[in-house]
Amino acid sequence: MWPNGDHYKGEFRQGKRHGKGKRVNKDGSSYVGEYEMDQPSGKGIYKWKDGESYEGQWLNGLFEGKGIKKLPDGTIFDGMWEKGLPRGLGVCKYPDGSSYDGDWQDG
Repeated sequence: MWPNGDHYKGEFRQGKRHGKGKRVNKDGSSYVGEYEMDQPSGKGIYKWKDGESYEGQWLNGLFEGKGIKKLPDGTIFDGMWEKGLPRGLGVCKYPDGSSYDGDWQDG
């Protein structure tokens, strides 16, 4: 257990999360995937306690590369991410059945 109440089970290097691991936060959110020097990097899944989730590529703790984000209202974005924001080609499907398929710039 970490001082803030989070739990982590996985690999370490030089006292930092590094390699594969699972973190469960005090607030009920969780991350399962790869770490690099204490930050999510590589493939991983983050789930918020409200049902929101992101599954895909990470770099330095941010969404980066191909990923799918699902919101509690049913909105799903499947596409490219850069520095935590949709950027590049992607499809967003909305709960009302509409969708946008195109090039995204900063969300």
